[in-house]
Amino acid sequence: MDKYRILERMMRDRDDAVDTDLYCIAALLAERLEEISSKLGPSELERFIEIGAAICRYGYREFGIGAPVDDLFPQSEIWGSLR
Repeated sequence: MDKYRILERMMRDRDDAVDTDLYCIAALLAERLEEISSKLGPSELERFIEIGAAICRYGYREFGIGAPVDDLFPQSEIWGSLR
């Protein structure tokens, strides 16, 4: 699928689309990237991380606050990965 069709689908008003804030969108991106990161090259993974960072920075500029990681993922997942 080309980038134009992908963007068209992203911008379409759909009832089944995720309706959430910017930080939760970044968390969804992180979850998907975790699943496919082994299939990406280092520069590809870094580019996706940069896109997620742009989402987070925009959220911070827009709302003046960040979201702690532990607010976005279950505690049981966080303890092992952040230590």
